Amino acid sequence: MMKRFIVFLLFNFSLCSFSQVDNIGGVVNAYSPVTAIDTCENWLEVADPSVFSVGKKAVLIQMKGASVNLSNTGLFGSIIGYNRCGNYEIIEVASISGSRIYPRYLMERRYFVGGSVQLITLPEYNVANVNAVLTCPSWNGSTGGVLAVKANRLNVNAAIDVSGKGFKGADTLSDSDCYGGGFSPYTGYACAVSDFCGAKKGEGIANIPTAGEYGRGAAANGGGGANDHNAGGGGGGNFGKGGAGGARLNAVSCTGLFPGIGGFAQTYTSSLNAVFMGGGGGAGDGNNGQQTPGANGGGLILIIADTLEGTQVSISARGDSVRHAAVGDGSGGGGAGGGILLSVNHYLYDSLLIDIRGGKGSNNMAGFDPTPNRCFGPGGGGGGGVCWYKGSALPNSRFLTQGGKNGIVAWAGADVSCRFLSNGAQTGDDGGVLSGLTVSEGNRNYVPLILQACCDTFICQGNAARISAVGSGTAPLSYRWSNGASTSEIIVSPVFSTAYGVTLTDGTGCTKDTSIFVTMETISLLLSSAPPSPVLEGQTVTLVSNAGPGIAYSWSPTSGLSDPNSSTPGFTATQDVKYCIYGETPGGCKDTACISIDVTRLVKPESIAIPDAFTPNGDGVNDVFTILYTGNYNQIRMKIFNRDGSIVFESKEFAKGWDGKFNGKDQMAGTYTYFIVLSDDRTELGEKKYKGSLSLIR
Repeated sequence: MMKRFIVFLLFNFSLCSFSQVDNIGGVVNAYSPVTAIDTCENWLEVADPSVFSVGKKAVLIQMKGASVNLSNTGLFGSIIGYNRCGNYEIIEVASISGSRIYPRYLMERRYFVGGSVQLITLPEYNVANVNAVLTCPSWNGSTGGVLAVKANRLNVNAAIDVSGKGFKGADTLSDSDCYGGGFSPYTGYACAVSDFCGAKKGEGIANIPTAGEYGRGAAANGGGGANDHNAGGGGGGNFGKGGAGGARLNAVSCTGLFPGIGGFAQTYTSSLNAVFMGGGGGAGDGNNGQQTPGANGGGLILIIADTLEGTQVSISARGDSVRHAAVGDGSGGGGAGGGILLSVNHYLYDSLLIDIRGGKGSNNMAGFDPTPNRCFGPGGGGGGGVCWYKGSALPNSRFLTQGGKNGIVAWAGADVSCRFLSNGAQTGDDGGVLSGLTVSEGNRNYVPLILQACCDTFICQGNAARISAVGSGTAPLSYRWSNGASTSEIIVSPVFSTAYGVTLTDGTGCTKDTSIFVTMETISLLLSSAPPSPVLEGQTVTLVSNAGPGIAYSWSPTSGLSDPNSSTPGFTATQDVKYCIYGETPGGCKDTACISIDVTRLVKPESIAIPDAFTPNGDGVNDVFTILYTGNYNQIRMKIFNRDGSIVFESKEFAKGWDGKFNGKDQMAGTYTYFIVLSDDRTELGEKKYKGSLSLIR
């Protein structure tokens, strides 16, 4: 009594807090396939944007897309990777432009559009009374199969039921009578419809190529179709594996010993946080049109509520059972249970029934007469589904998780070897109940991912360049350069021109790429002479450099050069000399090349004439004492002394003589003494010395 009083007070408080009450039932969601998605740019495109509204929420979910083993072995259909199948999250529509929808917050998960992604409206209520059965449309290959509601208070007065709304059970197909003539049955796991090797597989989370849609191998969580002849189909899988179909027994020819394999179980973990509809059952093999199809799997239910209340609350996502028995052919497998997700904070009900059972495989009425070879194959049972809830416990709850039962040979007139037996058909494995559900809903603001790099640059050979990249996006940001560096700024020393790529990765795993080109500018000056060293004294020599267009250059020394602005100037060789060219590129790279020219002197006849008198009287005749010399010496030291032994004149030049003055004053007429030394700095000739008397006459 106290409990009901507390509930009454809480209910009245709720009415005071929220004035709006909605009575709901039937289908409350709208659906559209997602045709394109860019989680890094934070937008998605839908086929029908008209069903969505700005400010409203929606469920984004990927239904299929898993990759499976396609080898024609017992591993056919086993899951290699989920490829984001089962990912889902809640988004809020910030804006709509054409067919493109922009969420208000950053999409937290990744999706593969080729995996049947759909966007589903998420109706939100203050108080919602479920007064009629609440359900969803059946999965049609691109939309449906999912019921999602959000409420502050969800009062459940009628069933919430998506049983049989999940992946489709396999259709039937009458094949030819006895594969391989009846004595060579098909033992493989996959084939095409045109091969008439067996029945069709049930639908699951993988898209199976048309060349493998038939045959006993499972289709991920879809049950395998029975191989020819008259064997039973496998049940669909979800949390629990589907049961295998039954064989046709006792046949001498047209054997049916290879029934459909049950659909594989799915992985449910908090880290993966993926959910799946129940797989469809595989069809029974038949040639008389009396086989049965596989049954549909259960759909998905997502309830987000602060409070879930009611008296006897019933929430179901069962896999369908095959509705009738096969008569003269094989039987189909049951559908797997679906998924029920409860993100609820408080529970105010008397009892809660969760039903995620797998569907029953089809019975078989054996055949037309009780002969032993009429023991045809029953269908396998569907695996159980999953119930995943928030928190650690659901109070006053009953969970129906059992795998679906297998079919049997149900005809009382059947041969005793199979009458009321399964012929090997198996029950599906049980489903599971998990706690700790977390429904992903973004609350981080979207920050566009932008990357700018600076700058394309020139460097000289042997030098280093500092390059950098600056990005923005959802934190944390990380950089990765093509040379392995991981900082935003790096110093590089390439040995040749190199493009450095950089990738920016943000906290969501999105990436942006760009590159910087570092041009290696090289200058390598070469300098030669024509003719090459050594050269003869007096010979014209041309300096030859490779300073081409775009290279600024200069010579040192410039003396003696015919044209200092030319890259190939000439000069006349008079003595050993060293010339250097200095070059610079537009980017500032510099280089120097030098060459030494050795000059070979010509041997000249020796001749020297030293006057013994001169008359510095200004008449222009014999006014200066000079010597006349031809020969191989190129240096002279001459000194003239008066009678007191004082130096009145000295010179180191052949052409410079004495004008008879000292310190600007005429010297007295008389006898003077000269001392001359000849030498050569380019040869190993010894010095020559001359000493004599000189008369100054006035």
